[in-house]
Amino acid sequence: MRLRVLDDGRQVPGQGSLAVAAGARRPRKAGGWVLLNPTATAATNASTPAGGEARGRRTAAAAHAVVLTDARLDQVAGLIGLRNGGSIDLYATPSVFENLSSAMPVLPELQRHCDVHWHLVPVAGDQHSADFCVRGHAGLQLTAWDLGPPPAGCLGPQAGAPTGSCIALGLHDTVSGHRALYLRGRPPADSGLEAALPALDCVLLEPGQALDARAEAWLRAVPAPRKYLLGLPAGSAARDLQPLAAGEEIVV
Repeated sequence: MRLRVLDDGRQVPGQGSLAVAAGARRPRKAGGWVLLNPTATAATNASTPAGGEARGRRTAAAAHAVVLTDARLDQVAGLIGLRNGGSIDLYATPSVFENLSSAMPVLPELQRHCDVHWHLVPVAGDQHSADFCVRGHAGLQLTAWDLGPPPAGCLGPQAGAPTGSCIALGLHDTVSGHRALYLRGRPPADSGLEAALPALDCVLLEPGQALDARAEAWLRAVPAPRKYLLGLPAGSAARDLQPLAAGEEIVV
C-alpha cells in the first residue's frame, strides 16, 4: 500500500489530505489514487498527470475516487477543484452528505459541472463502524469508525452531532495484508479503535495546529511500528513520531 501526502495541513492547519493506492508501486495515472479529504491544494496536485501520461498527447480527464471523514469547509473547495476533471465517486457518511447538501449545498452545484456518484458509508445511528470498498480500486478495503463530535471548522452542529459526523479510516491492502489508520484531530478514548490497533503497520495522525499531551500519549501507546504526523513542522516530533510533509510518499 502506498500513501502520498497531497496537502500536509500547514496552509490551513488541520485540513490536510492524503492519497492511497493498493500495492507498492506508484499509480501511473492521477485516477489511480483514492483521495482522502482533498483540499483545494490537493485537488490541484491530484489532477496533475504523472509519468508517460504527462508526456503523451491529450488524455481523457481522470475520474476521481474521494473519501471524506468529515465536512470541513476546505474540503468544499477541494471538491469544487475537481469539478473540471472526470466523474467523481464520492464516499461519505449520511451526516457528511447531509451537511454538504443542505448546510452548504456544494453537491448539487458540483453535479452541474461533472458526474458525481454518491456512495454512502453506513456509519449512522447505532452503527458506529462499517467496512467498505471503493469502486475501481481492487485490493483496498476501508473501515470507518465514528469519532464523535466533529472538530471546529466543520459544517453542521458540534453539540449533539449525529453519528458519522467525523470518522477515522482504517486502510487495508488485501494482497499484502498491511494495514494503516488515518485520523484527524484528537482521538477520543471511547472510539472503539483499540479493537483494530494490534494489527496495524502504521498510524497517520493529523492533530491540527498542535499535538496536545493527550493525543501524543494516545499515539505513542498505539501498538504500531510506524507512526506519522501530518501538518507539524520538522523537529516538532520526537523519537518514534515522524513528521510528513506535502509531496512525501511512504509504502506500508
